[in-house]
Amino acid sequence: MYRVGIDIGSISINLIVMNKEGNILKSLYVRHKGRPIQVTKIILENLLNEYEIDSVAATGTGAKEISHLIGASFVNEIIWAYDYGARTRKRWPPKHDTILWYAKDPANYIFNYEDIERIPYMAPGLVSPEKVARGKTPTDTWWHSIVGTNSRERTGYPTQKPEGVIRRIIQASSHKGDIVLDFFAKGVKFYWRRTIIYTGAPGSF
Repeated sequence: MYRVGIDIGSISINLIVMNKEGNILKSLYVRHKGRPIQVTKIILENLLNEYEIDSVAATGTGAKEISHLIGASFVNEIIWAYDYGARTRKRWPPKHDTILWYAKDPANYIFNYEDIERIPYMAPGLVSPEKVARGKTPTDTWWHSIVGTNSRERTGYPTQKPEGVIRRIIQASSHKGDIVLDFFAKGVKFYWRRTIIYTGAPGSF
């Protein structure tokens, strides 16, 4: 079984195919010439003739448009914003990542609203003291620092995500006692009353 990672940008498509050990077997760079969805469909159809694919991870500006190609339904686009690292002086510094949430069945998916960790109000004077004490649930824009160079969480994995972001996703999208499978890490751990099974490259979480 093989896994595909695909980034669909405004100009080009970048793609890799990995085996279950996390080794890259194929990489591809294609300029889509303004036809990102059509070109992505052709690429995926060709890959299915060559590999037995069991998962697809999609990123980029065009990723949410290909849900029908990977057998999923688009639910939410989440902006993860952070304020860390170098800043360009030639344009607004890009300080965010985009998280795309898909569901196999758009009428039947998990969203544990009550389990979501609450955050402080930005304007506490505009709400009641009871609401201030309770906090608010996050919106689709999340402010959370990245994993710092000297952070205790740091593993050295190049695209490591902070524990706080992963925790929020898992707590909202799974039940206590569930088994959560991550194709892009390696190992088995027990977090947040869930069993997390990692089957890919070590150190990514």
